[in-house]
Amino acid sequence: MSRQIDSLTSLRGIAAWWVVVFHFRDYMWGPGSSWSSWASYGYLAVDLFFVMSGFVIQLRYAEMFERLSFASCLDFMVIRLARIYPLHLFMCVVYLINPLAIHFFSQSGDISMRYDPLQYVLGLFLVQAWGLLPDYGWNVPSWSISVEFAAYLMFPLLCLSLTGPRQRWWGSLGVLLSAALVLALCFSLAGKGSLGAGIYDLGVVRCVGEFTMGMAVCKLVQGAWAGGVRAARWRALASGIGATALFVAGWSAGWKDYFYVPLCFAGLIHALSTYRGMLARALEWKPLLALGVVSYSTYLCHFFIKDWVLFGLVDGSRASALAIAAYLLLTLIASFLLYRFVELPGQRIVKNAWRRSRAQPGEVNP
Repeated sequence: MSRQIDSLTSLRGIAAWWVVVFHFRDYMWGPGSSWSSWASYGYLAVDLFFVMSGFVIQLRYAEMFERLSFASCLDFMVIRLARIYPLHLFMCVVYLINPLAIHFFSQSGDISMRYDPLQYVLGLFLVQAWGLLPDYGWNVPSWSISVEFAAYLMFPLLCLSLTGPRQRWWGSLGVLLSAALVLALCFSLAGKGSLGAGIYDLGVVRCVGEFTMGMAVCKLVQGAWAGGVRAARWRALASGIGATALFVAGWSAGWKDYFYVPLCFAGLIHALSTYRGMLARALEWKPLLALGVVSYSTYLCHFFIKDWVLFGLVDGSRASALAIAAYLLLTLIASFLLYRFVELPGQRIVKNAWRRSRAQPGEVNP
């Protein structure tokens, strides 16, 4: 199976823009409107990210842990930090502009808890959403990067749950359902109303549970492909129908989203990656694919742009058409610029530095 599935890349881009709209919904349509109500579920895009992340990480890096070793764990963490940290660090530096601007140019000069120095330091170490503090300011969406970092640390051990006799499809399915059950029980016992509640006390549980589900989906997809094209097509159809039926049942019955949404996302990802059907081909449209490629930059930059658009252009509780256009257009432009000039160069710098540090004396790196 290819390590690049275009339909999932595009889906990641759609999810990122769902979050972009989610964070600006009340300024676009006003509280209580039908469009704002739809956009208010954008927090679920993060859960889609977590399941997809587990799928992709399992697909690309599970082979590194066929034999668990400290060296393989260290290599994996460097690879993943090269992917997420340079842009995160850049945005942390950029965000210093906000409290400075408030201090020097606002009438009140009140920085408030949104820009607490301790929160900033925890964010630099990617532990801001590990339950150490009840809230987080600064670049708010980066909380999910923090809990993904926790999932990366656990990934080598999580791989053990999908090896040995569990390599059979029923074993992977058992891991998938068990992770979904534990996640739902944790949120239910904590009295949470939705997956979006309790980010800073259950964020790690939310991410690791859904990350594990994505890993299990990857194993199921690999098994489906081993059975041939016909088996893959039928399994994709079954998972697509199953995910749709579960969503309709859960939505109609008013279930808490943690009881069914992660499983729906798992079924969607299984269907898209198992067989290249009509929906998968539609998602391979090049503009959507381009949005998916730069989606990480979109995710990390949009909240900063939101802050400045609201500061400069919003009149009252509703944004003008100009403000909305500025927010969306600036986010789009910044996504491509950050990807080209920060994200990619940052990855190369970290990976090249790591290769040089691992090179033997006298060895020439290509």
